Amino acid sequence: MLRSRLIKALGISIAGTVLATGIAAPAKAAATAYNTRTMYLAYPTPDLATACWTRNIALASGTYKWGYVFKGHNDNAGSRNIYLTQATYSWRFCIDPEDGYYDFSSTLQVIVDVDPLPKAYLPVLAYSGSLIPGGTYTVGSYLDPYF
Repeated sequence: MLRSRLIKALGISIAGTVLATGIAAPAKAAATAYNTRTMYLAYPTPDLATACWTRNIALASGTYKWGYVFKGHNDNAGSRNIYLTQATYSWRFCIDPEDGYYDFSSTLQVIVDVDPLPKAYLPVLAYSGSLIPGGTYTVGSYLDPYF
């Protein structure tokens, strides 16, 4: 009898601890996603073709901070808040060497079977080549969920 009460009490104590731990644990936010490459950027800017890369990404519905990555020069390049619905997106980043500067651009587009939906754009960001000494930089864009 004492043994069954002890086992029952111990079971309640363990269940209560598990329940309390589950309730008290903070929720973990979704991780920031990146679409970047590390590359050499020359100054003066050469007359080269635009370089682009694309990745597909499945996103949950919610508000995201979408911005540029330019590690090694300006880590807070430019961003905007955007609400995205749950879907798989084609996420593209381009860097276009111009006469004395680089243009950065990024787009998101829902992938559908027919008739693609309109793209979402980050405003084009221009970096003066005179402000970017030749060197290796990580460039691209990121999506940081607010949930």
